[in-house]
Amino acid sequence: MSDEENTDDKAVCKMGDDLIAVVRELVQLSLLTGTNIVDHLRAILLETDDDGKLVPTQGYFEAYHSMIDDLNEQAKAAAAAQGFEPDSTMTGAETAEVPS
Repeated sequence: MSDEENTDDKAVCKMGDDLIAVVRELVQLSLLTGTNIVDHLRAILLETDDDGKLVPTQGYFEAYHSMIDDLNEQAKAAAAAQGFEPDSTMTGAETAEVPS
């Protein structure tokens, strides 16, 4: 089967690198927080890029980064409440880049 082949009038798409990066981060997030990966995966909004690959939408990236920022703030507050002060080298999670 070629990359461009359609089956029963359905488009066949590959995952783009941005989507793969998001899935990797969601697996890590699920492991760290004990949340269900399925719920995170269902929340991803996808579109096709210029190469026909599936990538997260700009709106999804913005919502995802906002959620990560909120989680980082909650973690900092919880650490401060327990008397832990992170040093300046702790910058938070590295997350997939928002495409321009």
